[in-house]
Amino acid sequence: MLDNRIGKVSRTAEICSGIYFTGKRIVIGERVFINKFCKFFSHTKMGSDIIIGDDVAIAMGVTLTTHTHQISSGKRRAERKTVFRPIVIGDGCWIGANVTILPGVTIGRGTVVGAGSVVVKDLDANSVYVGNPARKIRQLEG
Repeated sequence: MLDNRIGKVSRTAEICSGIYFTGKRIVIGERVFINKFCKFFSHTKMGSDIIIGDDVAIAMGVTLTTHTHQISSGKRRAERKTVFRPIVIGDGCWIGANVTILPGVTIGRGTVVGAGSVVVKDLDANSVYVGNPARKIRQLEG
């Protein structure tokens, strides 16, 4: 059962095979669909939560990561200290195939993120975003 390994998963969530989960701070809401080959990089530390609302559809190959490093000076640009920031996906969102969602991002309810997009900042509710970095191309009715 996934609940003990990754956090809290609703009984109505449909999670396909071939998904990679790390950490125990992942919450998956009601009627969520997660397609094959997705990767969820959480951690056991505070601030590394991944929270997925109800009625979210996540296509194949999506990556969510809650940790990164500061850029430092000198020989090693990735500072050794890890920085943790949560990811929140609002109710009713649709995340397209091969999207990457980076630390500290909140995606507003009802938002669509187009395939192959890279999400580096918060996204408005009821909108369509595409590209690298993801940019808003359309407002949807709420």
